[in-house]
Amino acid sequence: MNDSDPQAARLSAELERATLRALAQTYDSLNLEYFKGSLRRPTIAFADATSRLGSFVSVPRGIELSPKLLHLGWGVAVEVLKHEMAHQFVIEVLGDPDGAAHGPTFRRVCEERGFDSAATGLPTAQADADTPESKTLERIAKLLALAESPNEHEAQAAMSAARRLMLKYNLEEIAAPNRSTQGFRHLGEPTGRVSESERILAVILSEYFFVET
Repeated sequence: MNDSDPQAARLSAELERATLRALAQTYDSLNLEYFKGSLRRPTIAFADATSRLGSFVSVPRGIELSPKLLHLGWGVAVEVLKHEMAHQFVIEVLGDPDGAAHGPTFRRVCEERGFDSAATGLPTAQADADTPESKTLERIAKLLALAESPNEHEAQAAMSAARRLMLKYNLEEIAAPNRSTQGFRHLGEPTGRVSESERILAVILSEYFFVET
């Protein structure tokens, strides 16, 4: 099963979209729990260009995540999100007093909240980050990884299993169990990753219109 397989690409895109929706909801919960709701949620997207697991970008506002997180487990993804939220807090709320990415203020913010402040390496996942929904996302991610196997029979079996899980649990429901009164629309071809121009457009929509992206 290769990268050009349209079925594999569609399922991978669905997994990325569902994971991003779940991370957006997790962001809102973490914002209330650790930052007293002082943060405004930026655009959250997967970015192939990033050489790190995550990065907070001030202009245009956004948290860029590495697609590697899809295969590292939900707990790691949440810890990376916390790390980037701490960067956002230091820059947007505290005014970036140190002028350094991992300066003393950033380390203090992380220490006070029990976040991993390390600039490199994998964060330690918290045990309470594992939920039935996140475990399902992890299982689908692992199956999609197996679907890239050069063994055709193994790849097909993994793809079929991933498809069955997606149909059984309905990824949109996994990613957004608490429905809001807002509606949603898909614009363009479905993909979990966005170009720079699309990300800038998403920021504009979030900043000036009652739109979540």
